[in-house]
Amino acid sequence: AHPSLVINLLRVDPSHRPVLVGLYAGADAWALENLSDEEVVGSFMALLRRAWGPELPAPVRHVVTRWASDELALGTYTYLH
Repeated sequence: AHPSLVINLLRVDPSHRPVLVGLYAGADAWALENLSDEEVVGSFMALLRRAWGPELPAPVRHVVTRWASDELALGTYTYLH
């Protein structure tokens, strides 16, 4: 699975913490729904390390959302009910 968008929040975070956000869409998002958080982060880190090298450190913390399983999101960024 490949993220549709990767956002680096370092420039906009006033505390200058290095934060990356990976957004997955479509079939890639569905493929990640049933993986563990560790598997999702591992997949994302493998892509980042291919781009920026194997020395890229592991994240200190992570948050994995599963919008397709979320009864309020119903698989989308926005949803009118």
